[in-house]
Amino acid sequence: LKKNPLGKVPTFEKDGEIVYDSAVVLEYLDGIYPDSAILPTDPYLRAQSRMLIERTAPLASSFFGLFIIHSEKIEGAEREAKIKAVEEAIDSIEKLITEPFFGGNSAGFVDYLILPFFERVAHISPLLSIPSPFPSSDRWPGLSSWFGRCCALPAAVAAMQPAAYHQGFIKTFVIGKSADCDFGI
Repeated sequence: LKKNPLGKVPTFEKDGEIVYDSAVVLEYLDGIYPDSAILPTDPYLRAQSRMLIERTAPLASSFFGLFIIHSEKIEGAEREAKIKAVEEAIDSIEKLITEPFFGGNSAGFVDYLILPFFERVAHISPLLSIPSPFPSSDRWPGLSSWFGRCCALPAAVAAMQPAAYHQGFIKTFVIGKSADCDFGI
């Protein structure tokens, strides 16, 4: 809490300067490493990226419902409602992908910001027996193709964790322990 009063990740520190929140960290990195910036430099396109992130926000909020299913051992209608919220969020994002990446022909701010949620949903889906596990090319053809392209990006390959790490982390909830945030490290 000394570095991030919210006690959340990510928190980034460079030369004693601390920033936190995924989108804020990405924007900060764009500022200090402009040669590899992922936000568009055009103000209108930058605004479009930020608005698109807002339209994908229901995925982040509903995604945490998947964790609650395990941590509180939720069953029945309440479990189905939490899964449905994630599926509906993915349904709405499916309608937003009209090009190879959200920013056009190359990966950018939106892609890198939402990819971790889709990575986690893909790894958690088998544990939950979701009717349409992500990435389902039948239900979400655009996002499934996008996810495949993103997973092949060198930056994503370097950052992604094995499925066993994600699933092991979730299983710490199932056995009644608090989350093992260091699982796999």
